[in-house]
Amino acid sequence: MHSHFIAFNWKMNAKKEEAMDLLKYVASLERNENEVLIIPPFVYLEMALHLLPRSILLGAQDVSSKKEGAYTGEISAAMLKSMGVRYVLVGHSERRKYFLENEEILIEKIERLHENGISPIFCVGESLQLRKSGEYLDFLKDQVLKVLPSLKKKPFVLAYEPIWSIGSSNAARVEDIKEVSSFLRGILKKEEVIGNSILYGGSVNSSCANDIISSGVDGVLVGGASLKKEELSSLMLV
Repeated sequence: MHSHFIAFNWKMNAKKEEAMDLLKYVASLERNENEVLIIPPFVYLEMALHLLPRSILLGAQDVSSKKEGAYTGEISAAMLKSMGVRYVLVGHSERRKYFLENEEILIEKIERLHENGISPIFCVGESLQLRKSGEYLDFLKDQVLKVLPSLKKKPFVLAYEPIWSIGSSNAARVEDIKEVSSFLRGILKKEEVIGNSILYGGSVNSSCANDIISSGVDGVLVGGASLKKEELSSLMLV
């Protein structure tokens, strides 16, 4: 059996008591050889560090593009490293849309993470309009190539998250995921980048996770289902 990379992104959800209960539940679950990554809100990182076994990886949802200093409200890569964080999401469509993060900012974030030995999970994905126009592959290629010179300096993970699928309750079709993951691998191979995992994210749940992984990706990035106990127990064992 091949191991897979299963990442759970809580986004901005769960109050303290709910978070504690969920972390204790995750810690109690049976796990196979999969790499499991929990990505809670910043305020629960220390709680997660103490409650989760070392075999479960800890991630963060964002990082500042600045090293340190007078940037009220920001969280630096060095702070995350001191909390045991191993992976950080960069370029998620929600950050691009709501916080207007462009490639310049994303590259700076990648650099800060690499300086601290943290691996970025770099997210790419097209809108429904681009999907319908047939221009989505060119768009995805552009998203990857603009940051790849910085990204490929050290280990990273690439996550394909079609914007039109996120939060829709409808994951992309297996054939679509297979097409895009193969396309992305082709880009990385041409640029002589090897050994990096590709994940799929977008309405992932226990009923579709195995089919998604069969499409050729190395794992999944789970959103809403991360907060449901009945989903967690199944998803950790895909």
